[in-house]
Amino acid sequence: MSKEIKFAVTSEERDRLDIEAAAHGVSRAQLVRERALNAGIIPRVQMEPEAQERAVRNLSEHFVGVPQENLVRLVNAVVKALATEAS
Repeated sequence: MSKEIKFAVTSEERDRLDIEAAAHGVSRAQLVRERALNAGIIPRVQMEPEAQERAVRNLSEHFVGVPQENLVRLVNAVVKALATEAS
């Protein structure tokens, strides 16, 4: 039987969790659960929110009609791949 654990985060922290979860292709709940239970199994990929917004805005100019959620995932996937290659 599952038990629920609640904790508070700011709007910015929640947005960052959403961005990181999307970059890893998991839900926010899955990301938090993995981090809490496995201490670092999912590596952290950090990108300033402003940088992400600029990248998504630039992509949206070239890929008209593509949902913003898909562009966010694309940006995050590229950032994750580049971070993986650099390490």
